Amino acid sequence: MKKILLILAACLLLLTGCTTTVPARVLIDEPALLVTAEGSQVDVYDRQRGGTYTFHSRLKKRTEGAVEPHRVIDTNTVQVTPLPHGGLEIVTLTDGEVYKIERKWGVL
Repeated sequence: MKKILLILAACLLLLTGCTTTVPARVLIDEPALLVTAEGSQVDVYDRQRGGTYTFHSRLKKRTEGAVEPHRVIDTNTVQVTPLPHGGLEIVTLTDGEVYKIERKWGVL
């Protein structure tokens, strides 16, 4: 009986150590803009206007039909345009910086 309890306690300790969360990666950290990626989700934070925009990258098979139309975010401070193969083009209109992010969420 003690061996069973010891095995259960060891398994419980082992499983609780496996539930750590991976923090979101910061791709761009500028005074006007913060871009983070977590898995297939990219969050664009417009620090001047206070808006948050979320984009997901998902591969589709050709047999699944046409993809949804791309959502373009165009404000007076930030313009976010999805690229055809799952990337993003982000333009900060306050200082004119252009950032391109590819599908694997690395800054080009």
